[in-house]
Amino acid sequence: MKKLIPVTIAIVLGVVLSGPQIIEWTGLVKVAMDSDKANERIVSTLEKHFDWDNFKLTDVSWNEGTRLKNNMEYLYLSMVGRDGKEYSQVIKVGGDYQGPKDIEEKKASEEMDYESVYGLTIDDINPEIIMKQYRAVKKGLSDDLVFRSIGRYGIRANQQTGELTRKFTVNVIERGNSTKINSGSLVTEYYELEFIGFEDGSVEYVD
Repeated sequence: MKKLIPVTIAIVLGVVLSGPQIIEWTGLVKVAMDSDKANERIVSTLEKHFDWDNFKLTDVSWNEGTRLKNNMEYLYLSMVGRDGKEYSQVIKVGGDYQGPKDIEEKKASEEMDYESVYGLTIDDINPEIIMKQYRAVKKGLSDDLVFRSIGRYGIRANQQTGELTRKFTVNVIERGNSTKINSGSLVTEYYELEFIGFEDGSVEYVD
């Protein structure tokens, strides 16, 4: 199992008390990483914002914002343009959805043959498979571990074979033994577990 990682949840009590008030005032809507809504938003965002005519999507991933909160924040895209160059783009998909940032050329990008590039499709996202994988992990957790969040989920197309690799991280805490007070701060210790997901919904732990 991965090394126990400490993370500070709140610096002072006031931050905890004021958080819900700020969220309510700004109208932010949380989108849980392990929810149907999150997967639907990823699909609809790609349908709306990705330029499928001029780019091939080679790598897509999305992550939570604040660690252990399980709230989806950003969508990261890697792509190859018709000019054979590699590009990246970031799209805010959590809370008060803001849309995409400009497409940027990757540094030290090697020119590729656009026609031979293996690109992902909308169907490759497949929310049903993703949810099966999440359920498989949660069901397989030992009794002493508690699920807290999906840290990141990513899909990549192998440029040699065209096969897809699905990897994601799950953050868990030890039941009844995870929070400590350190110099006036509330600290939560957690495990970050990495899994490979398969098309039938099964998963494999990455040691």
